Amino acid sequence: MLIWFIVGAIILSIIVFNYYGNSRESDFFKLIKNLAYQGNPRDQVNLAMMYYQGNGVRKDFTKAIEWAEKAAMQGSSDALFAIGIMYTNKNDLKAFESYLQSAIQGNINAKELTGLMYKEGRGVKQDHTKAFEWMQKAAMQDHINAQNELGLMYKEGRGVKQDHTKAFEWIQKAAMQDHVNAQNQLGAIYDEGKIVQQDYTKAFNWYLKAAMQGNVQAQFNLSGMYYQGKGIQQNKAEALRWLDKSCQNGYKDACRAYRALN
Repeated sequence: MLIWFIVGAIILSIIVFNYYGNSRESDFFKLIKNLAYQGNPRDQVNLAMMYYQGNGVRKDFTKAIEWAEKAAMQGSSDALFAIGIMYTNKNDLKAFESYLQSAIQGNINAKELTGLMYKEGRGVKQDHTKAFEWMQKAAMQDHINAQNELGLMYKEGRGVKQDHTKAFEWIQKAAMQDHVNAQNQLGAIYDEGKIVQQDYTKAFNWYLKAAMQGNVQAQFNLSGMYYQGKGIQQNKAEALRWLDKSCQNGYKDACRAYRALN
Protein backbone atom coordinates (compact mmCIF):
# COMPACT_ATOMS: atom_id res chain seq x y z
CA MET A 1 0.00 0.00 0.00
CA LEU A 2 1.18 3.48 -0.82
CA ILE A 3 0.53 4.70 2.72
CA TRP A 4 2.86 2.11 4.23
CA PHE A 5 5.62 2.99 1.75
CA ILE A 6 5.38 6.64 2.78
CA VAL A 7 5.06 5.83 6.49
CA GLY A 8 8.22 3.74 6.30
CA ALA A 9 10.14 6.60 4.74
CA ILE A 10 8.84 9.09 7.30
CA ILE A 11 9.75 6.86 10.24
CA LEU A 12 13.33 6.91 9.05
CA SER A 13 13.34 10.70 9.06
CA ILE A 14 11.81 10.88 12.53
CA ILE A 15 14.29 8.53 14.16
CA VAL A 16 17.17 10.97 14.37
CA PHE A 17 18.98 8.75 16.80
CA ASN A 18 19.85 6.27 14.05
CA TYR A 19 22.73 8.63 13.30
CA TYR A 20 24.53 7.20 16.29
CA GLY A 21 24.70 3.67 14.86
CA ASN A 22 23.51 0.30 16.05
CA SER A 23 26.42 -0.24 18.45
CA ARG A 24 25.36 2.74 20.59
CA GLU A 25 21.58 2.45 20.40
CA SER A 26 21.19 1.02 23.89
CA ASP A 27 23.22 3.81 25.49
CA PHE A 28 21.44 6.36 23.36
CA PHE A 29 18.08 4.93 24.45
CA LYS A 30 19.03 5.61 28.07
CA LEU A 31 20.00 9.16 27.18
CA ILE A 32 16.72 9.83 25.33
CA LYS A 33 14.73 8.25 28.16
CA ASN A 34 16.35 10.59 30.70
CA LEU A 35 15.64 13.59 28.45
CA ALA A 36 12.05 12.47 27.92
CA TYR A 37 11.46 12.35 31.67
CA GLN A 38 12.47 16.02 31.77
CA GLY A 39 9.36 16.78 29.74
CA ASN A 40 10.69 17.78 26.31
CA PRO A 41 8.02 16.66 23.79
CA ARG A 42 10.57 16.08 21.01
CA ASP A 43 12.51 13.67 23.21
CA GLN A 44 9.26 12.02 24.26
CA VAL A 45 8.38 11.43 20.61
CA ASN A 46 11.84 10.00 19.94
CA LEU A 47 11.50 7.70 22.95
CA ALA A 48 8.07 6.60 21.78
CA MET A 49 9.45 5.71 18.36
CA MET A 50 12.32 3.79 19.94
CA TYR A 51 9.81 1.69 21.87
CA TYR A 52 7.69 1.31 18.73
CA GLN A 53 10.57 0.08 16.55
CA GLY A 54 12.57 -1.71 19.21
CA ASN A 55 15.66 0.46 18.80
CA GLY A 56 17.89 0.01 21.85
CA VAL A 57 15.03 -1.52 23.80
CA ARG A 58 12.51 -4.33 23.45
CA LYS A 59 9.51 -3.32 21.34
CA ASP A 60 6.64 -2.14 23.52
CA PHE A 61 3.58 -0.76 21.74
CA THR A 62 1.88 0.27 24.99
CA LYS A 63 4.84 2.35 26.15
CA ALA A 64 5.26 3.77 22.66
CA ILE A 65 1.69 5.09 22.70
CA GLU A 66 2.04 6.26 26.31
CA TRP A 67 5.08 8.43 25.56
CA ALA A 68 3.66 9.75 22.31
CA GLU A 69 0.47 10.74 24.12
CA LYS A 70 2.50 12.60 26.77
CA ALA A 71 4.04 14.67 24.00
CA ALA A 72 0.70 15.12 22.26
CA MET A 73 -0.77 16.52 25.49
CA GLN A 74 1.84 19.28 25.21
CA GLY A 75 0.61 20.18 21.74
CA SER A 76 3.16 18.30 19.66
CA SER A 77 1.89 17.72 16.13
CA ASP A 78 4.81 15.31 15.60
CA ALA A 79 3.51 13.22 18.50
CA LEU A 80 0.04 13.03 16.96
CA PHE A 81 1.64 12.06 13.68
CA ALA A 82 3.69 9.35 15.42
CA ILE A 83 0.52 7.97 17.02
CA GLY A 84 -1.01 7.82 13.54
CA ILE A 85 1.98 5.81 12.32
CA MET A 86 1.67 3.40 15.24
CA TYR A 87 -2.02 2.76 14.65
CA THR A 88 -1.82 2.45 10.85
CA ASN A 89 -2.88 -1.09 9.90
CA LYS A 90 -3.78 -1.76 13.54
CA ASN A 91 -6.66 0.66 13.97
CA ASP A 92 -7.20 2.84 10.92
CA LEU A 93 -9.87 4.93 12.67
CA LYS A 94 -7.41 5.98 15.39
CA ALA A 95 -4.70 6.44 12.79
CA PHE A 96 -6.89 8.76 10.74
CA GLU A 97 -8.01 10.76 13.79
CA SER A 98 -4.38 11.26 14.83
CA TYR A 99 -3.24 12.23 11.35
CA LEU A 100 -6.13 14.66 11.06
CA GLN A 101 -5.40 16.36 14.37
CA SER A 102 -1.73 16.59 13.47
CA ALA A 103 -2.63 18.02 10.07
CA ILE A 104 -4.91 20.63 11.65
CA GLN A 105 -1.95 21.69 13.79
CA GLY A 106 0.09 22.18 10.61
CA ASN A 107 2.14 19.00 10.25
CA ILE A 108 2.92 18.73 6.53
CA ASN A 109 3.41 14.95 6.48
CA ALA A 110 0.13 14.49 8.32
CA LYS A 111 -1.64 16.66 5.75
CA GLU A 112 -0.45 14.37 2.98
CA LEU A 113 -1.39 11.18 4.81
CA THR A 114 -4.79 12.62 5.79
CA GLY A 115 -5.32 13.16 2.08
CA LEU A 116 -4.32 9.57 1.33
CA MET A 117 -6.63 8.21 4.03
CA TYR A 118 -9.54 10.13 2.51
CA LYS A 119 -8.50 8.97 -0.95
CA GLU A 120 -8.40 5.29 0.05
CA GLY A 121 -11.29 5.41 2.52
CA ARG A 122 -9.18 4.10 5.39
CA GLY A 123 -10.43 4.99 8.85
CA VAL A 124 -12.89 7.40 7.27
CA LYS A 125 -15.50 7.38 4.51
CA GLN A 126 -13.85 7.81 1.13
CA ASP A 127 -14.05 11.43 0.05
CA HIS A 128 -12.05 12.53 -3.01
CA THR A 129 -12.92 16.19 -2.47
CA LYS A 130 -11.43 16.23 1.03
CA ALA A 131 -8.53 14.12 -0.22
CA PHE A 132 -7.81 16.82 -2.79
CA GLU A 133 -8.11 19.61 -0.21
CA TRP A 134 -5.55 18.05 2.15
CA MET A 135 -3.24 16.98 -0.67
CA GLN A 136 -3.29 20.53 -1.99
CA LYS A 137 -2.37 21.92 1.44
CA ALA A 138 0.66 19.60 1.60
CA ALA A 139 1.64 20.23 -2.02
CA MET A 140 1.59 23.98 -1.49
CA GLN A 141 4.13 23.43 1.30
CA ASP A 142 6.41 21.57 -1.13
CA HIS A 143 5.58 18.02 -0.06
CA ILE A 144 6.86 16.15 -3.13
CA ASN A 145 4.60 13.09 -2.96
CA ALA A 146 1.59 15.33 -2.40
CA GLN A 147 2.55 17.30 -5.50
CA ASN A 148 2.55 14.14 -7.59
CA GLU A 149 -0.75 12.97 -6.08
CA LEU A 150 -2.28 16.38 -6.71
CA GLY A 151 -1.16 16.21 -10.34
CA LEU A 152 -2.80 12.81 -10.75
CA MET A 153 -6.02 14.10 -9.20
CA TYR A 154 -6.10 16.97 -11.69
CA LYS A 155 -5.28 14.53 -14.51
CA GLU A 156 -8.06 12.10 -13.60
CA GLY A 157 -10.58 14.64 -12.30
CA ARG A 158 -10.81 13.06 -8.83
CA GLY A 159 -11.98 15.48 -6.14
CA VAL A 160 -11.51 18.41 -8.50
CA LYS A 161 -12.48 19.42 -12.02
CA GLN A 162 -10.15 17.82 -14.55
CA ASP A 163 -7.39 20.21 -15.56
CA HIS A 164 -4.60 18.84 -17.74
CA THR A 165 -2.52 22.00 -17.52
CA LYS A 166 -2.39 21.89 -13.71
CA ALA A 167 -1.88 18.12 -13.83
CA PHE A 168 1.22 18.58 -15.96
CA GLU A 169 2.53 21.43 -13.79
CA TRP A 170 2.27 19.51 -10.51
CA ILE A 171 3.60 16.21 -11.88
CA GLN A 172 6.49 18.01 -13.52
CA LYS A 173 7.23 19.87 -10.27
CA ALA A 174 7.50 16.57 -8.39
CA ALA A 175 9.50 14.92 -11.18
CA MET A 176 12.03 17.76 -11.17
CA GLN A 177 12.61 16.96 -7.48
CA ASP A 178 13.41 13.31 -8.27
CA HIS A 179 10.05 11.82 -7.34
CA VAL A 180 10.35 8.52 -9.16
CA ASN A 181 6.65 7.90 -9.79
CA ALA A 182 6.23 11.46 -11.07
CA GLN A 183 9.14 10.93 -13.43
CA ASN A 184 7.44 7.87 -14.90
CA GLN A 185 4.14 9.75 -15.13
CA LEU A 186 5.83 12.65 -16.89
CA GLY A 187 7.41 10.23 -19.33
CA ALA A 188 3.98 8.79 -20.07
CA ILE A 189 2.54 12.28 -20.61
CA TYR A 190 5.20 13.08 -23.22
CA ASP A 191 4.84 9.59 -24.71
CA GLU A 192 1.06 9.84 -25.13
CA GLY A 193 1.03 13.44 -26.35
CA LYS A 194 -2.50 14.13 -25.08
CA ILE A 195 -1.72 16.76 -22.44
CA VAL A 196 1.39 18.26 -24.06
CA GLN A 197 2.93 17.98 -27.49
CA GLN A 198 4.21 14.47 -28.05
CA ASP A 199 7.96 14.26 -27.54
CA TYR A 200 9.50 10.79 -27.57
CA THR A 201 12.95 12.06 -26.63
CA LYS A 202 11.65 13.68 -23.45
CA ALA A 203 9.51 10.63 -22.77
CA PHE A 204 12.56 8.38 -23.06
CA ASN A 205 14.66 10.60 -20.80
CA TRP A 206 12.04 10.71 -18.04
CA TYR A 207 11.41 6.96 -18.26
CA LEU A 208 15.16 6.43 -17.98
CA LYS A 209 15.44 8.62 -14.86
CA ALA A 210 12.68 6.64 -13.15
CA ALA A 211 13.93 3.28 -14.40
CA MET A 212 17.40 3.97 -13.03
CA GLN A 213 15.78 4.50 -9.62
CA GLY A 214 14.07 1.11 -9.80
CA ASN A 215 10.54 2.02 -10.92
CA VAL A 216 9.27 -1.19 -12.52
CA GLN A 217 6.68 0.50 -14.73
CA ALA A 218 9.31 2.90 -16.04
CA GLN A 219 11.63 -0.03 -16.74
CA PHE A 220 8.81 -1.67 -18.70
CA ASN A 221 8.04 1.55 -20.56
CA LEU A 222 11.71 2.11 -21.31
CA SER A 223 11.99 -1.33 -22.85
CA GLY A 224 9.16 -0.41 -25.20
CA MET A 225 10.95 2.76 -26.27
CA TYR A 226 14.11 0.77 -27.08
CA TYR A 227 12.13 -1.95 -28.86
CA GLN A 228 10.26 0.51 -31.08
CA GLY A 229 13.09 3.01 -31.46
CA LYS A 230 11.06 5.85 -29.93
CA GLY A 231 13.20 8.70 -28.62
CA ILE A 232 16.31 6.53 -28.96
CA GLN A 233 17.93 4.38 -31.62
CA GLN A 234 16.23 0.99 -31.80
CA ASN A 235 18.03 -1.57 -29.68
CA LYS A 236 16.20 -4.83 -29.06
CA ALA A 237 18.93 -6.18 -26.82
CA GLU A 238 18.51 -3.19 -24.50
CA ALA A 239 14.76 -3.58 -24.74
CA LEU A 240 15.01 -7.17 -23.52
CA ARG A 241 17.47 -6.19 -20.77
CA TRP A 242 15.10 -3.60 -19.32
CA LEU A 243 12.14 -5.92 -19.78
CA ASP A 244 13.96 -8.64 -17.85
CA LYS A 245 14.91 -6.15 -15.12
CA SER A 246 11.28 -5.05 -14.77
CA CYS A 247 10.18 -8.68 -14.60
CA GLN A 248 12.83 -9.58 -12.03
CA ASN A 249 11.58 -6.66 -9.94
CA GLY A 250 8.09 -8.13 -9.90
CA TYR A 251 6.21 -6.41 -12.74
CA LYS A 252 3.97 -9.15 -14.17
CA ASP A 253 3.24 -7.39 -17.48
CA ALA A 254 6.98 -7.30 -18.13
CA CYS A 255 7.27 -11.03 -17.40
CA ARG A 256 4.52 -11.84 -19.88
CA ALA A 257 6.09 -9.61 -22.53
CA TYR A 258 9.53 -11.11 -21.92
CA ARG A 259 8.22 -14.64 -22.37
CA ALA A 260 6.39 -13.63 -25.55
CA LEU A 261 9.58 -12.18 -27.07
CA ASN A 262 11.69 -15.20 -26.15
